[in-house]
Amino acid sequence: MSGGPRPELVAWMRFADGRPVDAESAVLLSDALPPALFATWTTPRPVLSVDLTVHLTDALDDGARHGWARSPWRVRSGAW
Repeated sequence: MSGGPRPELVAWMRFADGRPVDAESAVLLSDALPPALFATWTTPRPVLSVDLTVHLTDALDDGARHGWARSPWRVRSGAW
């Protein structure tokens, strides 16, 4: 709700119980942030979050990672 110029949010997240981030939990974390359009607004309003696409890289090929996970959210089409 900062009224910023781009519909983009970036957060560092981890699980409170310390579990490692594997592919399945990475998908779970990908839906933890509010819609990226919130970054461009200054007051809350309803917004649909209908389509979610998660692109996994080879970062987890060697197994689950411990610690923090970076989660970027961007609006690339549609309402923006």
